[in-house]
Amino acid sequence: MKSLRIVLLIALSSITLFASAQRKHLEEGDDFYKRRMYLEAIASYKMALQENVVVKKFYMTQQIAKTYKRLFDYKNAAEWYGKLMEFKNENSAENMFEYAEILMNLEQYDKAAEIFKAYCEKSGRPELSNKYAALCKWPKDNSSLKKDYITYKTNIETGGRSMGHCLYNNGLIYALPQNQDFQVKTTYYDLAYAQAADSINFGAPLVLPGETNRSFYEGTPFLSSDGKKLFFTSNATETVKYNTKKAGKSGISTSGLNVLHMYEAENVNGSWVNVKELSLNSNEYSCAFPSLSSDGNTLYFASDMPGGFGGFDLYSSTKTNDGNWSQPKNLGTSVNTDRDEFYPIVCDGKLYFSSRGLPGFGGSDIYVAELKNGMPSNANNMGKPFNSSKDDFAFSIHPGAKDGYFSSNRDGETGYDHIYYFKKRFVPDTLRGVVMDKITDKPVTGVKVELLLVAADGSESVVNSVITGKDGKWEFLIDPEKKYRVRYTLDGYETENRTVSDIQSVGELQRNEEKKKLSPVYMKPIVKKDNVVRIDNIYFDFDKASIQPSSFPILDNIVKFLQENPEARIELSAHTDAVGNDAYNLTLSKKRAQSCFDYLVSKGISPNRLVPVGYGEKKLLNNCRKKDDCPEEQHAINRRVEVKFL
Repeated sequence: MKSLRIVLLIALSSITLFASAQRKHLEEGDDFYKRRMYLEAIASYKMALQENVVVKKFYMTQQIAKTYKRLFDYKNAAEWYGKLMEFKNENSAENMFEYAEILMNLEQYDKAAEIFKAYCEKSGRPELSNKYAALCKWPKDNSSLKKDYITYKTNIETGGRSMGHCLYNNGLIYALPQNQDFQVKTTYYDLAYAQAADSINFGAPLVLPGETNRSFYEGTPFLSSDGKKLFFTSNATETVKYNTKKAGKSGISTSGLNVLHMYEAENVNGSWVNVKELSLNSNEYSCAFPSLSSDGNTLYFASDMPGGFGGFDLYSSTKTNDGNWSQPKNLGTSVNTDRDEFYPIVCDGKLYFSSRGLPGFGGSDIYVAELKNGMPSNANNMGKPFNSSKDDFAFSIHPGAKDGYFSSNRDGETGYDHIYYFKKRFVPDTLRGVVMDKITDKPVTGVKVELLLVAADGSESVVNSVITGKDGKWEFLIDPEKKYRVRYTLDGYETENRTVSDIQSVGELQRNEEKKKLSPVYMKPIVKKDNVVRIDNIYFDFDKASIQPSSFPILDNIVKFLQENPEARIELSAHTDAVGNDAYNLTLSKKRAQSCFDYLVSKGISPNRLVPVGYGEKKLLNNCRKKDDCPEEQHAINRRVEVKFL
C-alpha cells in the first residue's frame, strides 16, 4: 500500500512538473503575442504542445493558427486552422471564417466554399451560404480576367508591411520602418523618400525632412496635385498604443484604442512642416487613407465610424469656406461592403480602391469605379496582374492611366509586402492594307509601302517598308501610342500617302486578334505619254465583241478617271491571243476596241479623247504563239485591253 502511494505521488509530481513547464511556455507565448513578437510566440506555443501532459490544447492550436495568419504565412496558417476543425465543439465560427479566407488566399476555392458553408451553419446564418458560394466561384469564373499591363517588383524595402506610397519629385514617398531593420516586421513606420534611378530601382531612403514623423506609425502618404500639401495617416497620440487606463483621454478611445487620424503638412522649402489634424478626425473611431481630388476640393478616405456598412468604409468630404471639411458622405454600396475598404484614390474621373468584401481572387483586391456627381458606380475588379489571391492594395497611377505603383504580398510564402511598378504592356496594333489600281480595281504588285514615324516636332523617319506581292497586301506592327504615315510609291503611279488617322477611318487599323476585311488604297496611274495601264478583266462574249455586263464597273472606272483628268487622252488598245487566224484576230480586236470606245462615249466622254486600236496577236506578252504551245491560262494573259496615255 505504501508502495502504491509512492507511485501515485511520483506520477502526480510528474504531471505537476509537466503542467508547470507547459504553463511557462504558454505564458511566454501569450506575452510574445501581445508584444507582436509572433515568431517567438509560435515557438513558445509549439513547445507547450510538445509537453507530455497537454492542457488548453485547443487554445494553443488556435493561437498558433492566428499568429501565422498575422504573419501572412498562409500555408502554415491553413495547416493549423485545419487542425482547429478537429475541435468540433470548441471551434468557433470566427475561426471557420478565417480558415476559409486563408484557403481563398491559397486558391483552394472549392475547399473554401465548404468551410464557408460550415461557418454559415455554425454562426446560425444559413442565408449567407449562397453569398459565400458565389464568392468562391467568382475567381474560377474570372480566371481569364486580365489587363494589358505588366508588373515589376521594385527594390524598395518595406520592412514586411507596405503602408502606402505616393509619387513625388522623380521618386516615391513611402512608409519606412523606424529602425530600418528590413528583416524584422515592425509596427512603427516613418515617412521617407527614395529617388528613382528608373521606374523599378530606387536609391537609399531618406527620412522625410520636417515634422511628419512621430513615435509610432505614419503611413498612407498622398501628395496634392500642386505638390504643396502632403496628407498622411498616424496614430492619434504618441503616448500609448493600447491603454484602457487612459480610455477617453489623450487621444485614446473610450474602449482604450489609439485610433488612426489624418493629417496634412505643408511643403516649405522642401521640408514638410505645419502639421495639423484634419477636422474629420475623432478619438472614438479611425479616419485614415486620405487622398485628394485634383482640384483639391474633395477628400476621399476610409473610416470605421458608426453608421457604415461594416469594417472600414469609403467616404468623401468637400472643403468648406473656412478650410475645414464637410460632414463625411458614405460612398454607398457600389463600393462599400460589410468588410474593409481602403486606399481610395481618384484619377481621370475614376475611383480606385481596395476591398476585402467585393468579389475577388482572395485577400484584398484592387477595384475601379466610375465617378458621377461625386458618387461611384459600376465597381469592377481590376483583374490580373493587379490582383492575385493574396493582398493587393495601395494603388497609385500617373494621369493618363499608363503606369504607376501598387503593393502586394503575392511574392513567396513570407507574407512580406512589396511595392510593384506597373505599366501598360506594349501590345502592338496591326496596321494592314491592300493596294489596288484605281482603274482596273485589281491588286497592284511591286508597290513600295513605307511606314514613317512622325515625331512630336513633325519630323519623319522611315521605320519599316515592304514590297507588295501579287495580292497587293502589306502589313506592319505599330505602337498604338505613336503617330505614323504610310507612303506608297511605284513607277507609273502617283505617290499616295495616308496618316494613321486616315487609315483608322477606313478600318485598316486593327487589333492583332481582329480579322476584318482590309480596306484598299487605290493608286492612280500617272497621266504621262506612253504610260500603259493593262486591263485583263474586261470580258467579251466568246468569239464576239459584245462586252459582258460584269466588265461595266471597270469601264466605269475609266470614265471616272477621265472625268477627274480632263486633259488626258487615251488609246484603247485591244489584244487577242494567238489561237486562230491572224487576220481574224486582228479584226476581232478592232471590234472589241470599238466596243470599249462606244461605251465610254455613251457615258459622256468626248470621242476626241479616245483612239480605239486593235492589235490582234501582234503584241503578245509571252511566247504562246500557237494553241498547243501553252495551257489556257497562259493564252488568257494575252487577251486584254490596255489604256495608253497619248
